[in-house]
Amino acid sequence: MRNALFLSPAAHHTCHVHDSEQQHSMHGQKQEACLSGAKHEMHAAEKLACVPLHRYAGAAAAYALQLFLLGHYYGCEEVLKLVRSSFDKAKKKSVVTDGDECLCLLRLAIVAKERGMISTLESLLQTCMELFGGSTSDLGHKSVDTELQLAFMTMLVAALTDKGEYTNKAELLCQKVFEIFLAVEEQQPVDWGPQMQASVHLQMARISITQRLFEEAEQHACEALEMAGRHDKMMAGLGTLTASSLFMLAMCGYQSHNDDNKEAAVKVLLKALQMRSSVLGNDHPLTLEVTQFQIQMMIRDRRYTDAELALGGLYNTWIQVYGPNHVSTLQTMGCMADLNRQLKRYKVAEGIEDRIQATALTMLRVRKMDSLKGLAFVTHFLAQRDYMRVKTPSYMARAYVAFRERLGPDAQMTFITRTLEGFVRDDQRDGVDALEVANKSGLEYKFQEAEAAFKQAWSIAKLLRPDETHERIVLGLACALSALN
Repeated sequence: MRNALFLSPAAHHTCHVHDSEQQHSMHGQKQEACLSGAKHEMHAAEKLACVPLHRYAGAAAAYALQLFLLGHYYGCEEVLKLVRSSFDKAKKKSVVTDGDECLCLLRLAIVAKERGMISTLESLLQTCMELFGGSTSDLGHKSVDTELQLAFMTMLVAALTDKGEYTNKAELLCQKVFEIFLAVEEQQPVDWGPQMQASVHLQMARISITQRLFEEAEQHACEALEMAGRHDKMMAGLGTLTASSLFMLAMCGYQSHNDDNKEAAVKVLLKALQMRSSVLGNDHPLTLEVTQFQIQMMIRDRRYTDAELALGGLYNTWIQVYGPNHVSTLQTMGCMADLNRQLKRYKVAEGIEDRIQATALTMLRVRKMDSLKGLAFVTHFLAQRDYMRVKTPSYMARAYVAFRERLGPDAQMTFITRTLEGFVRDDQRDGVDALEVANKSGLEYKFQEAEAAFKQAWSIAKLLRPDETHERIVLGLACALSALN
């Protein structure tokens, strides 16, 4: 995009790669100097009343960009919120256009995406849609740049697809993007046309895969590949769009019932991996994404030795370059734990699972948390494994408090609440069962089991609904304690 948003997440991750390779080099000092200079420029522009608002906004955006590249999303968000507040105050004076506001909102949305705040991301993008009006008839009558509009629309499509709940809405939005693009092309051909069309076809392919419509997904991936080829010829492109299209084709091929298609998919996937590796590097997230998919297919095909070897290399790359708290590091650990359980190495799997939970507990202690993605993964990972039932409630309760403070009403909060409600029901049932057995048998350890179950049920229930009395749980606990004297 020609609009100065932020560098893409890909560029942000590349920045981290360089930091890892040159920790004590001049690169770190230059970064610090850039950050300090951008911060000074922003504060200087803020203090001078004679400085135009757009100059202040530009200085603030430069500072926010530096924070974003360093992965300091919390601080980046705070700076952008200040800019948005200034825009709100100046809007009455007609100093700020809808385009200025949209650009600020889109930057905030990019930060929300990196932080894993899905509801915030959707809300910001919906506000952008409302500012524009969202119809082709508004073209030329609004101050919002068309390319900018298409950027936030495709970003909203990705957010809806990732949730997997609103794929029909995402599909309609994709069609809307095509409508707007075609209307623009009729007025005047644009050089970013093939790139935009390839991106939308890739989005449509992802939606079709989510809906398990693999033939339809393959058609979109082929269309994307053709457009990506045109883009590379026109703009001397590096081939990243082509690699993404090949990756999508490979994913479709692996789902085919035809053995020939599966064999072709292996070759296509290898080509996508080679392209991403040559353009972006071996340790770039998009390259590692292809490697991760390769490993999943190895496990599916029961090639456990190959998968274990590849997983070890993948984990080493994630933790060395991106650190232990990165969501992909945690996801790789989860995959390692599951593979070891499949191979009946239960002690090894338990050790990895304990490390995942310990990492998440460390992350919960951070007050100004930059990203919630890792915590969200751990929350789902623990909730979906019944054998970790004993260890999970304590972490879930802490995660509930952390997400409530940082997110408010959010899909992640809904998931954790639902999980904790299930724990309360299970603990209460276990307490009642233990109490019944204890009353019949008089066994002391059964009363102790009942006490432990009711105590845990009460602590979680009180966290979820502090205003309620939870009489049944309290009564059960009282009976157990009374019997234990």
